[in-house]
Amino acid sequence: MSPVALKRLIVALGILVFGWVAAEMLRGGSNDGTVELSMPDISPENTDSIVVDRESGRVALVRVGDSEWTVNGYRAGFSGISELFAAFGGALHGQLAAQNPETHSNFEIGDAAARRVRVYQSDSAVADLLIGKRSGDRVYVRRPDENEVYSVRSALGSLAMRQINDWRDRVIVALEPDSVAEFEVTRDAKRYSLRRSADAWIVDGAPADTAAVGRLLNQYRALNATGFPNDSQQVDIDFSAPERVIRLGVFGGSWTELRFDSTSAGFWVQRLGDSTAYRLDQYRVNQLVPLDTSLVAKDSPTGE
Repeated sequence: MSPVALKRLIVALGILVFGWVAAEMLRGGSNDGTVELSMPDISPENTDSIVVDRESGRVALVRVGDSEWTVNGYRAGFSGISELFAAFGGALHGQLAAQNPETHSNFEIGDAAARRVRVYQSDSAVADLLIGKRSGDRVYVRRPDENEVYSVRSALGSLAMRQINDWRDRVIVALEPDSVAEFEVTRDAKRYSLRRSADAWIVDGAPADTAAVGRLLNQYRALNATGFPNDSQQVDIDFSAPERVIRLGVFGGSWTELRFDSTSAGFWVQRLGDSTAYRLDQYRVNQLVPLDTSLVAKDSPTGE
C-alpha cells in the first residue's frame, strides 16, 4: 500500500471513530443490550384508575364497577380497556437509548412534551411512565425521576395518543337477530310493524322477504356509532320530536327504542333510557330504518 493510500485510510478510520464517539455522546452513552423495566401487577381487578396527562389535556380512565370503566365521565369501551391492560402485562423489554437529559428533546421525552401515564391502585401510583415519540412499532419511555431513555416495543405509544372519544364505548345496541320478535318503525310520519309469526315474518299483514329481514336484524347484532357530538353540537340536539324511531322487542317482552335527529351530515341517535348521543351516517340510518316496501316479499300482492 502506498504512503498516500495509507494516509487516506487512516484519515477515513479517524472520521469513523469520531462519528461513533459523537453519536455516543449525543445518545448519552447507550448500549445495544436488552434491558428490562419491571412493572407491578396491573390488572383490571386491582386497578382503580389510569391517567394520561399531556399538553392537550387529561384522559382519566376510572373503574366504576367490577368490569365497567369510564373515560372523563363517559362510558368507556371494553376493547380499549383490554388493549391497555394487555400493554401493561409483564415487564417492558427494550434497549437503552440515552442517558443524557440534554438529549430528551430528541425523543420528545422531556417533562413538558411527553405523555405521562400513571396507574393508581388504592389511591397510590404504582406505575409512572413518560411516553415519548414513536418509531415504527417502538416507543421511547423513561421514568420521571430518571434520565435513562429506553426504546421498547409496546402498544403504550399509540394508546397514550388516543383522544377521549377514542376510548368511549361506541356500542349503541347489541341484539342477537334470533332474539328479536317485533320491529316497529316510524319514518317520515309513516309507521309500520314487522312481527315474527312462527318461522315467518309479517310486515303490516303482508309476508316479508325473509332475506331482507335477516339483513336488517343482523345490523343490530353490534350497532356501533361513528362518533359523538362536541359541546356546541350537543346543545342543538333534540330528541323530543324525533324524525325517525325504531323499537325492537325481544322474546320475553323487553324493548329497545332508538330515536333519530337529523343533521346536515347525518343523524344523531339516542337509546331510550341512555342520555348519550351517538353519530351515524345517513346511508347507515337509511339501512337501519328502511321503507316498508323494501321488506315486503316480492311475490306478495303488495310487493313489487
